Amino acid sequence: MSTASLKTNPPKRLFIARAIEEQISSGQLLPGERLATVRMLCDKFSVSPTVIQNALKSLIHDGFIECRGASGYYVNDHLASRVKKDQEPSQVENGKKSSSGKARIYFCHHNDISWRRSAAEYRKIQEIQLLKEFEYAEKYDGFSFQIEQAVIAENFFKTHPELLESAKKLAKSGQLELCGEYVITDLNMVSGESIFRNLELANRFYREIFGQTPFLARFNDAFGMCAQLPAILKHCGIDTLSPARTPNSPLEISESDLFSWDTLSGDAGVTVFRNTAEITHLGYNANMPILQSPESRLAKSLMAIKELPGDILACYTTEESFFQESFFHILALLRSQGGKTIELSSCRNYLENMDLTSIARYSGEFNPISTGCYTTRIGVKQAIRAAENRLFAAEFTDLLLHSGIDFAENWKSLILSQFHDIICGCHAESAHQDALNWLKDAFVKLPDPAAENSLVSFNDYPMPQVIKSPFAPAGCAVQEDNGEYISVQQLAPYGAAEIRKNPAPVAERPQECGRCFETGFFTVDFTRPDPVITSKEGFNVFPEKDFGEIQIRRESGSMWCEAPMSLRIGKKHSGEKVVSCTRGAVFYQVVTRGEILPSEVASETITDVPNWKGFGKLEFEKTWRFYHETDYFTLDLKLFWQGCDTKIMISFPLNLDPLNSTALYDTPCAALVRKPYFEVEEAYESTMQEITDPVSLRRSKGNWPALNWVNLSDFSSGLTIANTGTPGHEIANGKISISLLRSGTQTADGALCVPPDALENGEHLYHFAFRPHSPAQMHKAGELGTLLNRPAGIVPGKLPSGSFFRADKLCVSGIRRFGENQIMIRLYEPYGQSCTVKLAGTLLKNRRIFAVDGFGNHPEELTGSKVKFKPFEIKTFLVSP
Repeated sequence: MSTASLKTNPPKRLFIARAIEEQISSGQLLPGERLATVRMLCDKFSVSPTVIQNALKSLIHDGFIECRGASGYYVNDHLASRVKKDQEPSQVENGKKSSSGKARIYFCHHNDISWRRSAAEYRKIQEIQLLKEFEYAEKYDGFSFQIEQAVIAENFFKTHPELLESAKKLAKSGQLELCGEYVITDLNMVSGESIFRNLELANRFYREIFGQTPFLARFNDAFGMCAQLPAILKHCGIDTLSPARTPNSPLEISESDLFSWDTLSGDAGVTVFRNTAEITHLGYNANMPILQSPESRLAKSLMAIKELPGDILACYTTEESFFQESFFHILALLRSQGGKTIELSSCRNYLENMDLTSIARYSGEFNPISTGCYTTRIGVKQAIRAAENRLFAAEFTDLLLHSGIDFAENWKSLILSQFHDIICGCHAESAHQDALNWLKDAFVKLPDPAAENSLVSFNDYPMPQVIKSPFAPAGCAVQEDNGEYISVQQLAPYGAAEIRKNPAPVAERPQECGRCFETGFFTVDFTRPDPVITSKEGFNVFPEKDFGEIQIRRESGSMWCEAPMSLRIGKKHSGEKVVSCTRGAVFYQVVTRGEILPSEVASETITDVPNWKGFGKLEFEKTWRFYHETDYFTLDLKLFWQGCDTKIMISFPLNLDPLNSTALYDTPCAALVRKPYFEVEEAYESTMQEITDPVSLRRSKGNWPALNWVNLSDFSSGLTIANTGTPGHEIANGKISISLLRSGTQTADGALCVPPDALENGEHLYHFAFRPHSPAQMHKAGELGTLLNRPAGIVPGKLPSGSFFRADKLCVSGIRRFGENQIMIRLYEPYGQSCTVKLAGTLLKNRRIFAVDGFGNHPEELTGSKVKFKPFEIKTFLVSP
């Protein structure tokens, strides 16, 4: 290849930056003067916002302008002083800084575990990729590469143990950088404990194989970032993050290559870096005026980074392709031309040469984007939530029974199923089969009941709880329901109580009753299919109609992103009717059924009917249960769907003040306030949050992710709704809407067509619980989410009665056996309130308690049982004999 072939026109961002520089240099823009808005600059130069923002970033770096947050961009007031006194004259030409500095390049494939191919197919691709990388490491000095996820290294070295010693040497020298996650999971739809165990699996593998642990986590391609990720990483000894997507970033962060992402508790968090540029040989090869060869694209990519100002971190990356060896020949030619120095290097080397003392700081989350993921293939999300909670129960049961079971392989399977393209549901049929196999291996059965059994609480709430058992327990009111026996019993926090089988059959069977009834906590009227509910405690948040309305809309988006094409269609087309209303010894039960009527059978006078071609059939059944002794009630919802290009939701309007209400969402290790940003009624425009990133807004349509619960409260009352794996929530206009099912058909990312099994035809089940309470009692929200997701269970044998563990005001992330005879307990404060708690329970009796990091290292013994927690703080403890 000739040297001439490396020449190219400057990138658009440089052309724009130079145009603005010339206006500043000529005095057309004066110090302190505001620049045109990003949108106006987009129109002027006919480019995207990303190009403009990159141009502005380079101008900020060179000192010509500064960002003043929401106020916009301004010419620097002290422009004349920006050139350092010790700067070489050759670096300044006509008042402008040249493209000095150094460009560092490292190599990293972004590897999917399972997506448009099966896991087995991806493992073969990754094997060939790594073989080439080890070959290049032998041939080219300074070649530096990353293994993005520990599972890839684990699979590779099982097949190629002969390369392990070479890998250890490369890791020791820094040429091989290990990334601290087992897989790149989704960070919105998994529990905080799952993120910890993901990191722990990777840490354990690297420590055992390489004798070292990674400093860097790489969550490339994850759809959004939860706010507690910095605290989780820091707690695990990881202080650097490569995040890829940071949707809805504040303006001062979106313009920064480096920033500090602080924890919600106010501590220093992790240093976040993003590649200044990415290099690839994958050319524009379809529907383009000019077709580029791989060598030409690679040369243009390398040439472009020479034009970027300052120190550059560039990554040569592909997904399923292999690194081209021609890169090294092109690099040698570019070096011979002079200009910016380009060297093979690493992320660590780049960061060690950067000044981190004055970088921007941020605390909070990075969401939303691709919110269709919260509903696509909803069954995968429900199964993952069930597996998480069953593993929690299984580890606690193992601890109590001293059974010595190792759950590491179950956790591996669960973490694999949480890979972002799996849990998000955006994958091919072969990948879906991988997901089902992993989930089958992840789900743990509790021991079968025996002649003598104990009822164990998997939560620390001393209140009446709904108990389901395969036999009728003695000594309490019992109600049979489809082969299960339901009772309400009060248990000690994380405690046990004897449960005996009632030798006599359950005498009282549910009886038909009137549609108006009352329990100890509610007055209920089912004269219409949508209930009218009154709280006896004074929290009258329930409306007079439409509570629990099934809604649909035409929506033909992709598996990632929604594309709504109609208004919402609701109950006036549903034909919903009450089919039974019964009273039993434990609860009232009301069953309603309905069907959304398609256009051919709807009234001709109604125009907003489901008349699109994809709409087929939607039937639903609701089973409401109002327990005599609990301050919450439940809803089991069954859908039967046939068709496509449709989104199905359930809506709960509330009798609250929309202008003065706040929505709280359960997220990994924290409860966060979020505002609506889409389809807000004009009267409530003041409640909206502006999404700063137009790409995020274009790919997001109202939903925010929630784990176990959401809450909407005004100054006097509120309602918590708990779910079991239904994350997509839209809280706007005084309503809580929950996304149940999406059936879009649009071909999108990776040209991946929607497989037939992703249209979600068939039956689907959902479970919800509802609890009204004061906004000053937000702990009741977390309690409800835990009660629904971690109900008490039956284990064989007679355990001592009483409480095994208790830590009021805190959430228990995990409690399990650790090592031979230690107990690991992880706690977090979710509501942003500092507190001092007493750790208590028989598991701690006559034992020493040590504060440790997330992996159980660096123990510091507690001098007493009381522990202080800052707002949102996460702590891990080891309990030793």
